[in-house]
Order: sequence, then C-alpha cells, then structure tokens
Amino acid sequence: MNNDIINKIPGLIAGPVNEANIQHLFTLARKLIGRAPKGDRKQFSLLKFYCDWTMHRDIGHSVAGASILADAHNIIADHLQKKDNTTLMADLTAALSLNMVRDQLNNLLAYFGGAPAIDEAKWAAIVPVMAEIIAHCPLTIDPGNRRLAPTLKAIRSRPLRGQSVVEQLMVIKVPNKPLDPKVAENEITYCISLKSTDTATFVSPLLRT
Repeated sequence: MNNDIINKIPGLIAGPVNEANIQHLFTLARKLIGRAPKGDRKQFSLLKFYCDWTMHRDIGHSVAGASILADAHNIIADHLQKKDNTTLMADLTAALSLNMVRDQLNNLLAYFGGAPAIDEAKWAAIVPVMAEIIAHCPLTIDPGNRRLAPTLKAIRSRPLRGQSVVEQLMVIKVPNKPLDPKVAENEITYCISLKSTDTATFVSPLLRT
C-alpha cells in the first residue's frame, strides 16, 4: 500500500501544478505520515500540520500550528518596538517555515524508499497553489487544548499593548486592482493576516520563497 502511494507522488509532482494535484499530493503525504511508526512521526510534524491545514476549514489543535502563531505574534511584538520595519514581510513569511515543509516532504519520500522529488523551482510553483487551498482558513490556538497551553501562556505573557495578543493567522487573497488600476481584474497578492484580541489586524504580503 505504501508503494502505491510512493508511486503516485512523482506523477503528481511532475504533472500540472493545480489545486487538484496539490491537494492530492498533501492528502497522500498525510496518509504516509500516518503509516510511519508513532515514534518517527515527529520529524514530519510541520508537514503534517500543512497537510491538515489543506483539508480543514479552520485549524486550532496543532502543536506545530501553535508554534507558527506564536512566532508570528513575537515578530509583531518585536516590530512594534522598531522604527525600521523593512524586514517585517520577510520575517512573517519565514515564520510559516515553507521551505522546511518542502524538506520534510522530501524526507518523507526518502523515508519510505522514494526519491526526493521536489526541487526549489517546483516548490516555488507549488507554494502559491497551496496558499490558494488554505486561503481564509484561520489558524488559531484552542484554549481548551492542554497540549497547547504552554504556547498560549507564552503568547499572553508578551502582550502587544494592554492585554492584546495575536489570536488568529490567515493567508488571505488581496486584489491588486485597487492599488494599481493597470493590472488585470483577477490579479491578487497572497498575504498573511494576523488578528489580535483587541480586533486590530496586521496584513503583510507573503513573499515568494
């Protein structure tokens, strides 16, 4: 059964980079992770989180996801103290650890005897499609999840202002037309949107990896 999955993945990667193929790729990767011995799955935890993110309308029970949200919160907290915020876009993009997702996917294929198949150029084409799939699916931290309590406590210990903290991260699609009338009507920019508990929202373009 594992060989059947491994044999399908190269065809998906070599085929058209569209939502159907990329969704299928992450679905198969999630199945493979579930078939690894429990003690070995941790090395694929970030990939598992992204696989789950592509399959759900919201996600709030993931340790890896909570870590990403905490990193984003700390980046905003740091930049609120700075005068020079030129690195904000790069810092928030880095918080998503997208290149590490690629590494874990290639490592997963190697783990099950397949050849690493996703180079940097192919991954650069996959990321925008993955962003489309997870767009507007909020990442949060479930306050009732005991595993995530330490991460939530760490976030709350460093409020942005007053008691406000970042409570939600989303990848969103922002139309380019209002900013540049010369572009096509359907041209968009994928952005990272962070919502805080005092309803403030921080939006930053997602840079290409």
